[in-house]
Amino acid sequence: MTSRHGRKKSDKVLIEGIRSISAMIERDVTPECIVVSPRDLSEPGNQFLKTLASKRISLFECDAKRFTHLSDTEHSQGIIALVNRDSLQAPEAAWRRIRLAVYLDKVADPGNVGTIIRTSAALGVSLIALSPGCADIANPKVLRSTAGAVFAMPIATEISAETLAVYLKSNQVELIGADGDGSVEIDSFEPKSKLCIALGAEAEGLSWEIQSICNPVVKIPIAREVESLNVASAAAILIYQMSQKMKLL
Repeated sequence: MTSRHGRKKSDKVLIEGIRSISAMIERDVTPECIVVSPRDLSEPGNQFLKTLASKRISLFECDAKRFTHLSDTEHSQGIIALVNRDSLQAPEAAWRRIRLAVYLDKVADPGNVGTIIRTSAALGVSLIALSPGCADIANPKVLRSTAGAVFAMPIATEISAETLAVYLKSNQVELIGADGDGSVEIDSFEPKSKLCIALGAEAEGLSWEIQSICNPVVKIPIAREVESLNVASAAAILIYQMSQKMKLL
């Protein structure tokens, strides 16, 4: 279940750590069970377990050796939750509630995807959509990088350019792309009432399929000595500016 194929085949996801599990439960996502390793459990972990007493969640103890095979971290907190993969997937109704959305086009680095999710949750984004070829939302590195924010907003996966275009048009959401060769500087762009920002992987940039449906493609002015920004850094700048202009914060 730690591989992408295994996660999809089982339809289960492992959520590790107190912060992530706490965020999950706060947003009414109930795990199938929680597995703990008493030897690895810290005092905060023991206190957290006491808060779950009224939640009617099944708890299982596991010896440290077996727990190591489940854990994906070097220094585990001794607690892992098992949830259905569907709990990470946005319902179709979420598209109707968009004010500001983010679309990731083949962003394969788990750390970047997780960081963008965390930034989006902090800056007023109402939905994130991932194209085929993006890092798996249930990848442990993605989940750790979100610091629990993966449960803070709807996330739609395997959304092709064609599907994106249909969803956005039917909900009157304008789409802009972000690329170093964009025709409009981000400072001069004024969003309408609903907006989606498309970002591509650093090496390849936005695919032509996505660029062809963006209006416009914007750019962030940077020093000539620097070729490009990390996609997570670019996302933070773009999301913050658009969120401020749309008065979402």
